[in-house]
Amino acid sequence: MIVCIGMLALVFMTFTIGRDMGFVLAKGVFLSLVCVFAVMPALLLMLDRAIEKTAKKALQIKMDKIGAASHRVRYAVPVIFILLFAFSFFLRGNVGISYSTTDYYRANQIFTIDNPIVVLYSNENEEDVAAIIHSWERIDGVTDVNSYATTIGKSMSYQEIAFIAGMDESMAAQLFYAFFDNKDVMPEDKIPLYDFMLYLTNGIVENPAYAAFVTAEMKAGIASAAAEMDAGFNQLVGESFSRAVINTDLKEESNETFALIKNLEQDLSGLNGNYYILGNSAIAYEMNGSFPSEMGRITILTVIAIFLVVALAFRSLSFPLILVCVIQCAVFLTMGIAFLQGNSMYYLALLIVQCLLLGATVDYGILLSSCYREARETLEKKEALISALNNSIHTIVTSGLILTIVTSVLGMLFRSSDPAISEILSTISVGGLCAMVLVIFMLPGVIVTFDRFLIKRK
Repeated sequence: MIVCIGMLALVFMTFTIGRDMGFVLAKGVFLSLVCVFAVMPALLLMLDRAIEKTAKKALQIKMDKIGAASHRVRYAVPVIFILLFAFSFFLRGNVGISYSTTDYYRANQIFTIDNPIVVLYSNENEEDVAAIIHSWERIDGVTDVNSYATTIGKSMSYQEIAFIAGMDESMAAQLFYAFFDNKDVMPEDKIPLYDFMLYLTNGIVENPAYAAFVTAEMKAGIASAAAEMDAGFNQLVGESFSRAVINTDLKEESNETFALIKNLEQDLSGLNGNYYILGNSAIAYEMNGSFPSEMGRITILTVIAIFLVVALAFRSLSFPLILVCVIQCAVFLTMGIAFLQGNSMYYLALLIVQCLLLGATVDYGILLSSCYREARETLEKKEALISALNNSIHTIVTSGLILTIVTSVLGMLFRSSDPAISEILSTISVGGLCAMVLVIFMLPGVIVTFDRFLIKRK
């Protein structure tokens, strides 16, 4: 149930992916628990003879020397643990967090990839945005901007129109000035290309007065060009919103990319109506601003929930405090190892490790602590510590190695096909190993040092 509680902490994230992950993972753990209590006893009874016949001698791990050593250095262990906790917490604060998986693919580390950023803005701001877009084109890292204002809505001179349309400049000039006369305005230097094409379609081709001058070939060419422009118009301009696609050669997550998006927000903030910035970089930018606080809240909720459950089980506040600190140190140490390796951590891996590791591996500490408390009813500190280690080590090592080895092997198998899943599994593997090592080598010394506060005297 502790694992379920750890998973359910994800439900309190503002990102809906946290809620989905929390419910799915908690449901999986709960159904596994139901199967263990409802199905496994019947299976054990049904297969009792086969189990007896195939029974092998269990591997016995003697912990007498480690238990004696933990008792001998019991006063130094808490100091070492505090220093390790502080050091790992410091490293944890410096590790980078990634929100996309593009950098995990080797091809993306070698070749430059396109990174489009899409801006949706209200149609009423078309003219204002047209002026802003030209400033976006001059930003470092922006290769081009595709929008109505920069493509079919771009204002052009009759020379440019003649070049694009493949017509004689004198004819283009006549049509150019005819357009303005028809609009009852003074001739200007440039006109939007799309407006000019609409004029050719509706004002020239469909006008009987020009029937003698417009050949069938010209009609077909104008109709084809008009169809292409209509398709482009529908892609860029909608009923309420228009869009601009900013093509960049920047990474999805970098200081330069985030500075670009911040610049876009500042330029768009003065417009009327709503605007939206879309794309992987926009998601990473938003999460970069809010995820650290989300992570802090999830950590606090997970720690409090597990602390309360363990406190109710032990009828004590000291035991759950020590256990939660040890496992949380394993979480910090996992992040610190990633920092020392020069790697960033994928945010989903960080979330899962925080909730899963704290919920699952705290059981190792609960088992060891329970064995120690029972042994202390009849034994002195040193003998009770050795007994607790001998009685719990088989379960701790078996469970810990399953968690560590299975996730490590699967992580290597997914490394080339799905780097994100690979990192999640590898991070769980490192975290499980850290938790197991801390429970075996740190927790005994801490427990025996604070024995007077943990064990009730009769």
